[in-house]
Amino acid sequence: MRAKQFLLDDNRQEVMQNIPGFPVTCYLNAFSGETYDIIDWHWHVDFQLCLVTGGTVLWKTENQEIHVTEGDGIFIHSQKLHMARAWHCPRASFLCVDFTPDFLCPDRNAPLYRTTIEPILKTKSPEAVMLTTSKEEEALILSQLKDIGRLFAGKEEGYEYRLISALYDTWRNLYPLLLASGDLREVNEDTRLKDILSCLQKNYARDLTLDEIAESAGLSRSECCRYFKKKTGQTIFEYLIQYRIRKSLHFLNETDWTIARIAQENGFSSQSYFTSCFRKVMGMTPSQYIHALQFTGHPGAEHKGLLPERIRFSPPAFAAKITK
Repeated sequence: MRAKQFLLDDNRQEVMQNIPGFPVTCYLNAFSGETYDIIDWHWHVDFQLCLVTGGTVLWKTENQEIHVTEGDGIFIHSQKLHMARAWHCPRASFLCVDFTPDFLCPDRNAPLYRTTIEPILKTKSPEAVMLTTSKEEEALILSQLKDIGRLFAGKEEGYEYRLISALYDTWRNLYPLLLASGDLREVNEDTRLKDILSCLQKNYARDLTLDEIAESAGLSRSECCRYFKKKTGQTIFEYLIQYRIRKSLHFLNETDWTIARIAQENGFSSQSYFTSCFRKVMGMTPSQYIHALQFTGHPGAEHKGLLPERIRFSPPAFAAKITK
């Protein structure tokens, strides 16, 4: 179970890596046993259009779970928490095109911004909208997204101009669909999940109490637990253990540290507890993981590290600590 590494600020906002001198990001994400199995929870100001180019990808937002198969796509709204992973397949991939709302129209007082962008940002819209080839208007957008991918891959002289033109045309076809999917009432954003995730991910390497986590989101302990489980499908404890395991993989892959030191650096109270949790998540011990890396360069076909949908832990020592 390896998470894709990307730049985040202290609030879990992704730091976008644009084409140099160009306000658009275009790239391919590829899940496999040799790369990564999950793109963890994060958010960005950019709108994001994705086209699945292989396998099936599961996207999760705070309120949605969407399975997207090869040839179909998804739109991720600005500033919405989301994660992605391959779904029941060893390999999956998708093209991403990210662009800021201001790229579409820099003047926020312009009629164009007020009619085609501001309503998308201010109304109650789904965090993500699936695009399928079975609907004519959505199939057109997916075809345009393929063209953008080809332009970026070819990088012929002046391709940036053609990419901008294609992206504007794609938005012209997309924004009416987004408006139709939303609720015209304005809403205030709920940042509590962002706050909880930020607290967990900033402090995963040390002892962390439920009181601290709940306080970060302005909730009571019981409300915090119920809210997190409702939004993510996991308990806070399950998520924290899995996050610590994912972070430990870097040290197993890239350092010659002892397993005991790696356990300590990633918030585990002992090597034996780390080993127990690692086995439940990865299907093997840390020593077996290192052995597989040394002989094959990756954990091996029998241990792809694909994270099960639900993992249950009940170690009494940590359970007592987090519920104090």
